[in-house]
Order: sequence, then structure tokens, then C-alpha cells
Amino acid sequence: MTDTDILVIRKMLKILIDLGPAGIEAQDLKEQAEISAGVPLTTVEKDIAVKEMSDRNWIASYRQPITGRVRWYATEQGQIAYAGL
Repeated sequence: MTDTDILVIRKMLKILIDLGPAGIEAQDLKEQAEISAGVPLTTVEKDIAVKEMSDRNWIASYRQPITGRVRWYATEQGQIAYAGL
């Protein structure tokens, strides 16, 4: 992982941990991470971070029953990873 990857992943995990099990939609997560990072991020950087976290089972998703939209939340492994990054 590059330094930028770590920065983006830490920001995203912190957002998800703070939100709890309700989670957030992927696009909103990416926007909030960029705001939190305080630097412009490319779409690719944000997409890679979400994919990396998903591949490592640090985040998981569910379909919100009322809206049908997919929301992401931090898993227990994600909380542990956040503490270690």
C-alpha cells in the first residue's frame, strides 16, 4: 500500500466506525473521505481504497430494505485494521 492508500483507507475506516452499523453509501463514503483527508483525491484512489478494504474483509455491505440502496459498514476486522494503520 502506498502512503496515499493508507491515508484514504484510514479516513474511510474512521468514518465507517463512527457511523456504526447503519453505514453509508459508497459514493458518500468516498466524498466524506476526501473532505476528511483535506486533499484532492482521484476517483481511482478512492475506488482502490474501497476495493482493498472489501477484499480484506475490513468493510461489508448490505442492502437497505426500505430504499434498496447498498450501504457499507466497518467489520470487526476493519476496526482492528484501523487501530493498526
